[in-house]
Parts: sequence; structure tokens; C-alpha cells
Amino acid sequence: MGKKRLKNVPILYEGIKKKRAIGLTDTAYQNLQEAAAAEKLSLSEFVET
Repeated sequence: MGKKRLKNVPILYEGIKKKRAIGLTDTAYQNLQEAAAAEKLSLSEFVET
């Protein structure tokens, strides 16, 4: 059985994720999504790698 998730307690990462904002063109955002999908990662995971 897996670990129970608790608010503000990281399980999969070293630290707690925080919301961040960056400005991207539609083209840049689409390119990031496609690159993440090609690696079978979420966009968040892709950006962190």
C-alpha cells in the first residue's frame, strides 16, 4: 500500500511545490507540451528536469 498524502508534506519530490507564473507565447507553450508528451512526463515534471 502507498503512503498517505498529507498537505504540505512532499512524497515524490524533495520539497513542496509552489505555484509559479511565467509568461509564454502560445507557440512556446505548445512546444513545451509536445516535448513533455514525447518524454511521457507532465509539463511540470518536464520543466523540473
